[in-house]
Amino acid sequence: MKLIINRLSQDYAQTIGELLLIGIGEIRRFCSVELPWKENQRSISCIPAGRYKAEKEIHGRFGKCIRVHSVPGRSGILIHSANHFHQLEGCIAPGKGFFDIDADGHVDVTKSRLAMDQIYDQIDDVFVFELYDAIVFSDHRKPTEKQGME
Repeated sequence: MKLIINRLSQDYAQTIGELLLIGIGEIRRFCSVELPWKENQRSISCIPAGRYKAEKEIHGRFGKCIRVHSVPGRSGILIHSANHFHQLEGCIAPGKGFFDIDADGHVDVTKSRLAMDQIYDQIDDVFVFELYDAIVFSDHRKPTEKQGME
């Protein structure tokens, strides 16, 4: 299995993407949420696009997760379950869909723990993870009544 994230759009608060788990004759689609790009600064930025060695791990706080190695200038980067961008400190959260769960005007990922379990159970123990930018800048917020009428 191969794990790829295509970052699709970003606003001032978050980056959303499509996470693909690719096997022989099979593609499983998930979604992802990360912090926005802020020059790779610790705890407030997503990581740079690239290819990274990754490995499965059982984490004391997050349970099943994937540790991403050799991120330039960073450590402790995980792919772990979370629903909201504000739960992340540079990590990546997978989900089964997008929805504004907490009604803050930003899309969140849904069923993150289920998505993480499915990814974890199918991926090799050690693998190469690929992360690509195809970002369009937008505001991800739901249109207000006024915006919807323009």
